[in-house]
Amino acid sequence: MSVERLKGKVAFLCDLKGCENGLETDTGDFYAAKDKAREEGWVYRFRDGEWLHFCCENHEEMQFRGQTLA
Repeated sequence: MSVERLKGKVAFLCDLKGCENGLETDTGDFYAAKDKAREEGWVYRFRDGEWLHFCCENHEEMQFRGQTLA
């Protein structure tokens, strides 16, 4: 999973291998942070029993196709 807490605030990391994009939110509430991330263009997908987070739709599609940035 690509969600962390930094000083009590929710932060997201892109799950595409090789991508180092992240988004630090200004809230500790996960659902408010998720809404903020969506406003910034982040997308979420549930695959193989886990939630994946991507900084953009292109990275979500790349991961789905087995592609990486590395």
